[in-house]
Amino acid sequence: MIVNYNDKKLKFPDFLIVGAARSGTTYLYSVLSGHSQVFMPAEKEPQFFCDYGKLGRKTIADGKIVKNWQNYNIDQYSTLFQRAKREQIWGEASVDYLYEYQITIDNIKKIYQKDAEKLKIIIILRNPVDRIWSHYLFHYTKNSDILSFSKAIRSEVIGLRLEAGLISNFDYVGYGLYADKVKAWQENFPHIRIWIYEEFFNDLERYMLELTNFLSIETDDRLIVSKKVNSSGVAKHKVAQFFIDRLQKPEGWKKPIKQVLPQRLRQRLKRQATQKLLQHHDMDPILRRQLLDFYRDDIKKLEGILNRDLDIWLKSNNPDHIRGHV
Repeated sequence: MIVNYNDKKLKFPDFLIVGAARSGTTYLYSVLSGHSQVFMPAEKEPQFFCDYGKLGRKTIADGKIVKNWQNYNIDQYSTLFQRAKREQIWGEASVDYLYEYQITIDNIKKIYQKDAEKLKIIIILRNPVDRIWSHYLFHYTKNSDILSFSKAIRSEVIGLRLEAGLISNFDYVGYGLYADKVKAWQENFPHIRIWIYEEFFNDLERYMLELTNFLSIETDDRLIVSKKVNSSGVAKHKVAQFFIDRLQKPEGWKKPIKQVLPQRLRQRLKRQATQKLLQHHDMDPILRRQLLDFYRDDIKKLEGILNRDLDIWLKSNNPDHIRGHV
């Protein structure tokens, strides 16, 4: 939609996929990007609404804290949608919007003003125990976290990392505490859909129909894709890890490719290559039970907010059998 802010007419999203992280948002971004009636920027995770007004972000590479990227200003963010056609619906996907819900919602209302009530919000939630494991493996595989899982989820470790200015993405535990976050989004936006990951990917035909109806776009069977989009796991062997590292790091040999291939295609090829080098790895069952006990109260609170049971999570003691759509 066109948003009027500070005497400027800016192109801004009609809908946002706000999370949760490692819960199918890349899948939704990928399939919607291919729909003729939808425009999605080439970059997933611009994180504009939670980063607006902040300094640059920091992350971990090879065990060291490094500067990650500069945040978008409002004009730069609007240019992400400069190629969007008027007849399309415009959207973007940034999972930090769910985690950093307070500042995100405040910035949306500040910029959109009265148009904020028109914005459509999409949330997809995954069993928090499966989600936290996938989240950690995502960083571990990229060599952006060299700590063991049991250490990386300690509250003191997470606290120190956030104090050091790291992106919130390293709060593995906090990303799975959904209740207060979902409640805030529900209370502030009238057009919202919340789906459960395990149900969504067990009945893609049904839920993709719900999605297209929600966005008021035509149903397209090509949206129902069962292939993996952004899988997690560990490297099959040392050689596989070597190639994964080369894919993730900015290196000279990539420059000619960047000049020839568009960003979205490069991202897809990198994901596909990485998937072939990974193998599934389950969490320790004792730690899994401990984490489920930790999340139990928040899950019960979420049940009241969603007005439904979440036995699909509470009775799950085995690793999630739905893999790959993260």
